[in-house]
Amino acid sequence: MSDRTQKTTGKEIGGFGTYAKIGGGRNKPPVDSTPTQTPQPSPQPAAQPTPAGKVKRERMTVYLPPDLDQWVRMEAVKSRREISEVVAEAVVLLRSQSET
Repeated sequence: MSDRTQKTTGKEIGGFGTYAKIGGGRNKPPVDSTPTQTPQPSPQPAAQPTPAGKVKRERMTVYLPPDLDQWVRMEAVKSRREISEVVAEAVVLLRSQSET
């Protein structure tokens, strides 16, 4: 046996299988890269600043078609805003149109 092989199992020390079990060995769900934070509709205005000057937001997972996902991301970069701000603006516009 080589010095890189364990005598009890016969498997290489430091092989991929060894490292794949680091972190408890539990399977984690895949990370969703779509915009995730948008305010939920409420009777109040969409953006309510908190005393620290930040807007209070609720977490929401949104699934978008690839073309809209790309547009939202590009719009956020062009306008130097967060994805959440772009999506919130779109939702506010949709809400105002549906109320008239």
